[in-house]
Amino acid sequence: MNKALLFAAVGIASFAAAPSHADDVNRPWNDEVGQWFIMPFLGFTAPDNDRLLKDGPHYGASIGKHLTDRWTLQVTGYGGDFDNDGKRPEWTWPASFDGTLSGASVDLLRVFKRDNKVSPYVLGAIGMQNSNYKGLQGDDSATLAAGAGVMWDLYRKDDGSRTVQLRPEVRARWNFQQGNDQLDTLAQVGLAFGWGAARATPAAEEPPPPPPPPPPAKCGDEDNDGVCNE
Repeated sequence: MNKALLFAAVGIASFAAAPSHADDVNRPWNDEVGQWFIMPFLGFTAPDNDRLLKDGPHYGASIGKHLTDRWTLQVTGYGGDFDNDGKRPEWTWPASFDGTLSGASVDLLRVFKRDNKVSPYVLGAIGMQNSNYKGLQGDDSATLAAGAGVMWDLYRKDDGSRTVQLRPEVRARWNFQQGNDQLDTLAQVGLAFGWGAARATPAAEEPPPPPPPPPPAKCGDEDNDGVCNE
């Protein structure tokens, strides 16, 4: 799969499906800030050609917290099994050159327009990855990643204590193996379940005091003797 097309297709689909800001006038965006979340995800990896692996699915999960209206921090774990692409070296025994890529990273997300129902973001990540070919010793190495995605609100509890978000995302991940740096391209979709403190209910205002009773009506006293006519 062409990696440029992979980025373009996922990015265009994500923003084309997003609803407009017109639906978000009364959304209490600050309910999301301070929430924790957990997000399982499924995706597709296009490995670097030097890995000798076919494109294939990956899976994983992230756990994190929305720190402010601009920043979200999360820890991500992932893994995937990939078949050899048919370009394995002549000396194959005992290796099949089918491989497993697995690892973990710390991701920092810069979120834009968090007050919208659909909030785009960019991210940077640093982590470690194990590249393990069947029949060979696995290799651990550092990774850096950069990417972009959107947080699309699907559900928000009335008191702001629970949210569910769809998270389509694309990433480029650099794997710094000794003498052979590699670049993998990923596209994935996650479902983030957020929780936090309920929004404070404003105190009910006390009703105003009743108006004073009207003054008593004066009686008629035509002869001005201080005694009513009756």
